[in-house]
Amino acid sequence: MTPPTRRRGHNLSERLAVYTRRRGQTAPITGEEFSQLLNSRDDKTRSEIFSYLSRGRDIGFDQVIVADPRSGAEDDGQEMTFYLPETAAADMNVIDEGTLVQDDGAPAYKLVGNVQLAAPADNDPRNPMRTKDAVDVMRPTIVGVFGDQFPWSYAHLRKAAEHLGFWDQAVGDKTNTGVEPITGTTLYYGRGREAVMQFAKQTPDDFVEVVGSKQTQTVWKQQHDVAALEAEQEG
Repeated sequence: MTPPTRRRGHNLSERLAVYTRRRGQTAPITGEEFSQLLNSRDDKTRSEIFSYLSRGRDIGFDQVIVADPRSGAEDDGQEMTFYLPETAAADMNVIDEGTLVQDDGAPAYKLVGNVQLAAPADNDPRNPMRTKDAVDVMRPTIVGVFGDQFPWSYAHLRKAAEHLGFWDQAVGDKTNTGVEPITGTTLYYGRGREAVMQFAKQTPDDFVEVVGSKQTQTVWKQQHDVAALEAEQEG
């Protein structure tokens, strides 16, 4: 594409021109040719975007790893930045650079370099948490309903979520629960955590029946009966 040329006495269409190679010659491109050139560019871009979207849909957009090959280092150093879920990076062993060397004996792979791991802000609107983190976040609500002696662990959370249908599939429902495919980490999303807490607050008797052991159910019933008796006496 040539820059616009300024010529007195010519209209705008004569001062602006896009050139193309046609039959071995350079000539101004026609309107239809230019439109097709732009359409071809757009079609290629759309095709690439949809291929990425298709792959992201297959594996889950919250599981996608993005590689950025652009160099940002000085002295023409090569850098590769990977963006991946925090749950996948937590226990990852990373090798920055390897070199095949052979001095005296069999070849060996020499590992050198420096790797820096950084977790970007979590932009997943589902607000995923690992089971332990979810249990800890939900504990104040459970204590507020049942008291600090009420047992609350990952097993109790799992029972409540299963009762609500969040684990009808082994990989979760992708709305309330999910599984990180790279590490197999169990995830509880914000909507699922809130649903379990509402279950505990709105129908505590049913909640205890679902998640509690026989002993927990007995203790809860006794506490409930005592509270009811005291309320009756006060009334």
